[in-house]
Amino acid sequence: MATIRVATFNAENLYARYKFDGKGGKGKDGAGFEDLNEKERRLTGLTIKAADADIIALQEVESLASLKKFFTAYVKDKTYTHFAMAEINDSKQQEIAVVSRYPITHTRSHQHEKDGKNPVFTRDCLEVDIEIGKQRNVTLFVVHFKSPTDKADPCNGRKNTRALRMREAAKVKQIVQARFGEKPGKTPFIVLGDLNDYPESDDQGAPGIEDLIKWDAVVNVVERMSHADRWTHYEAANAACEHPDAFRQLDYILLSKSLADDSPWPPKMVRKGMTTRAWLVMEERFKEVGADRASASSHSPLTMDVSI
Repeated sequence: MATIRVATFNAENLYARYKFDGKGGKGKDGAGFEDLNEKERRLTGLTIKAADADIIALQEVESLASLKKFFTAYVKDKTYTHFAMAEINDSKQQEIAVVSRYPITHTRSHQHEKDGKNPVFTRDCLEVDIEIGKQRNVTLFVVHFKSPTDKADPCNGRKNTRALRMREAAKVKQIVQARFGEKPGKTPFIVLGDLNDYPESDDQGAPGIEDLIKWDAVVNVVERMSHADRWTHYEAANAACEHPDAFRQLDYILLSKSLADDSPWPPKMVRKGMTTRAWLVMEERFKEVGADRASASSHSPLTMDVSI
């Protein structure tokens, strides 16, 4: 049995940003390309390096070329030799990717899945097989669900987009069952990524992801942490909606039941690169971290050591 570290991280446009026109287009000039500042690049690289994951699932990556370039220039760890990504549905080119120290033997995109005429996934469910050792493999299902935002009704975004995440969560279960059978809990697989919803109900209603995170085939390992420490994302207060600063779990590592049984410890967060506005951060931050864009991401990497 080998123990590896798996992580998920929404890096928020890993290498460069686009200037969008509000309709999914990239500005009037058709290119709309805007480089991130060097400080933010360095902080994102330091954050990924601090996570020290053998396999890391990333959300909001612009391209495979930019991903490889970023790792060479800012992570500077030559042990990451395997990369996987698929062009996805998202008009803003916020792709899903996997970077690994172990061989990636198979990838499959599920962006073609439809609900009537519409894609089920706002982005994708990227299925990735990774070879850990002789006769030891693990399958990842990497996701980035619909954002809980609604431009037309910004104060009720979670409620208004709930049905879309419910559809995505149900489809992930179907994909896993199609691959491993109706009772896949004994199989080594992991569902991970940014589910863009938190486990608690509030005045916006119930979460749209309960069907997945409470599935008896998986374990939400973040529940092994103290309740106060389970947050992975910081959102600044919204005075117009009378919403205070929010610290919530949006990012998940759902281990199959068998993997969870063999890996009974809690996961960890890496919050050293988060904005100084996130006042619940107890870690000593990287030197260059400040407010606003002087940070790695509004998400922290979530890491889990897994015995396979």
